Amino acid sequence: MHLRTPFTIYCTSTLYTIHLTLYTIHHPIRLAVDAAVTVLKVDQIVMSKPAGGPKPRQGPNDPDDD
Repeated sequence: MHLRTPFTIYCTSTLYTIHLTLYTIHHPIRLAVDAAVTVLKVDQIVMSKPAGGPKPRQGPNDPDDD
């Protein structure tokens, strides 16, 4: 099998080996990038929310003062 690429591939098994090698490099990198993007999106959502909890009650109607 001959292909018009920067290098010439002469047999199908070599083509399969090159394809398999490129896949094993590309797939983990793609998964890592997807994970990093997801973490950054979640971080952006968390950072956009206001900090702190509920406001403390004031006045004589506070049930904890009993």
